[in-house]
Amino acid sequence: MLITLDNISKSLGGNPILKGISLQINRGDKIGLVGANGSGKSTLLQVIHGDLEPEVGKINHLSQLKVGFLKQIVHVPCQHTVLEEALSVFEEIHSLEKEQTNLISRIESNLQNEKVDLLLMRSGDVQVQWEALGGYTYELETKQVLFGLSFDRFSIQRKVGELSGGEQSRLNLAKLLLIKPDMLLLDEPTNHLDLSALNWLSNFLNNYSNSYLIVSHDRYFLDKTVNKIIELDRGRLEFYSGNYSTFYKEKDRRLRSKEKAFQKQNDLIKKTEEFIQRNLAGQKTKQAKSRRNMLNRFQYQEKPYKTEKLIELKLNIKRSSSHQVLTAENLSVGYAKTAIAKDIDFKLYRGQRMGIVGPNGSGKTTLLKTILGEIPPVRGKVIIGKDLDSAYYHQHMLELNPQLTVLEEIREALPTLSNRDLRNHLAQFLFQGEKVFSKVSSLSGGEKSRLSLSKIFLSQANFLVLDEPSNHLDIPCREALETALLGYKGTLLLVTHDRYLLNKVTEKLLILDTLPQSTFFEGKYFEWESSQSFQTSKVLVSSVDSKVPNSRSHNSSDKLSKNELKRIKEKCQYLEKKIQEIESKIEVVTVKMNLTSISNDYNQLQELGLRHKKLSEKRSLLYEEWEKILLLLEVH
Repeated sequence: MLITLDNISKSLGGNPILKGISLQINRGDKIGLVGANGSGKSTLLQVIHGDLEPEVGKINHLSQLKVGFLKQIVHVPCQHTVLEEALSVFEEIHSLEKEQTNLISRIESNLQNEKVDLLLMRSGDVQVQWEALGGYTYELETKQVLFGLSFDRFSIQRKVGELSGGEQSRLNLAKLLLIKPDMLLLDEPTNHLDLSALNWLSNFLNNYSNSYLIVSHDRYFLDKTVNKIIELDRGRLEFYSGNYSTFYKEKDRRLRSKEKAFQKQNDLIKKTEEFIQRNLAGQKTKQAKSRRNMLNRFQYQEKPYKTEKLIELKLNIKRSSSHQVLTAENLSVGYAKTAIAKDIDFKLYRGQRMGIVGPNGSGKTTLLKTILGEIPPVRGKVIIGKDLDSAYYHQHMLELNPQLTVLEEIREALPTLSNRDLRNHLAQFLFQGEKVFSKVSSLSGGEKSRLSLSKIFLSQANFLVLDEPSNHLDIPCREALETALLGYKGTLLLVTHDRYLLNKVTEKLLILDTLPQSTFFEGKYFEWESSQSFQTSKVLVSSVDSKVPNSRSHNSSDKLSKNELKRIKEKCQYLEKKIQEIESKIEVVTVKMNLTSISNDYNQLQELGLRHKKLSEKRSLLYEEWEKILLLLEVH
């Protein structure tokens, strides 16, 4: 047992958020926390971490428990590079390194002193401690985590102050993963991650030996990473075993069971009341009174509460477009004549739904803007069909005016509608009562997202271009959006990291890469994810086979078996082991160079210097091979 919450209650702004909840987190628990936006998930994490004090109840942590908390809003110091900031978590290792440097300096200045033996003994102890803490491997491990979270060898040298908010969030996540706390509290860790980083993080957490509690609206991610689900609903917790898909089915089963029991209860009460009414003054008075007493003592079951979704939404179109909606010919997109993505060729026909996928920075949003005519192509052309009415959802919701109220904003989309019709429309997106008079600037991310979508639904456009429409949406809202898009009769172009949404509503994919190049796939996202892992393997295996022992070439037409994938992982382990050995040898040579400089043995010093240079060059080559293998494993 790591953490227990006993009868915890917490209110914010006078509103009860947590109502007498109890929770026990044990070693090895991998928990997903789900619930609608505003249900109190972040509040619960803050209470567990100790940032918020409950008004009622007790929290007990295991003695000396190390808890790491990833918050949605982070502020990272900006004076370091990304790599330096990530390495800063290894405080104990750095302290030992400083002490070792100080010891070597003292040894050099006190060579004839009797205390030199003591200093050398202490230096040896420090070296043993340093090795035990991972002194030879911590830099390698740090780069592994940073590369896994979509930083590359160039971006890790950037100043933290130059990073975007999303990049800073990824850096903060990397630091937390490197610390390896006993208990991880992760509040929306998938925000700002591209598909490659999402896969890497899933694999990392699956191999994480300690416990974690994740708040996420990413259903696919929860399916891959958790073995328990806790739902926070109306201030109370309900517990489920298994991943998100299991929870979804079990929740529906429990609801149906409760509805059935509730109906039986109502039938029993109705029959009992009828019996009492018929017989209270008759021959069966005693029985009637007995049953009345029974009803007075009856433990009434609450009416089952069904989590509200958005009202069934429909995306209507006011007219049909031409058959051929969009054509891209030899298209390259970017800025200032510099291509971010190139060689894009595809045709999109009326009624088709296409997803665009690729890592951050691969040009997905740039392509959308080019298609919509907001920026010119670097090369090639975009041909737009006739009778096309476009509507664009921008992931940063730039079309919203922060100075307007919700009602004023929606009126701009369709000024001919009456206030009553506009308010009825807004109610479908959960803007009710006084909320419609709130300033856009005061809305949360989820509320702004719903407001932007409400404008899209009013447009009656026959061509929707959606850039991350599910960002900030909770799971019920995502499901409502999926249903609406599936019933949409127009043409759809969708960019999203929500793999459930992508797989459900699109039927073809355009894949952008950072090479830059693009490929086209006819089929569902999950089909592509399966196939592209093999394709990526084939490309990368050939580049490392000749340099790694015990490898064999693969026929490009063969799919990789489990044994082949196992050998690829073994190659990665081999490279990591070799890098660690080289790092160890470099450290030994460095220490010898420092000690040799004391005796002024310049011939030996020169020999050691040459040895250091060769080892460093060998380390660089091994790093290059290892990075290729690391990219390979990210897709498995």
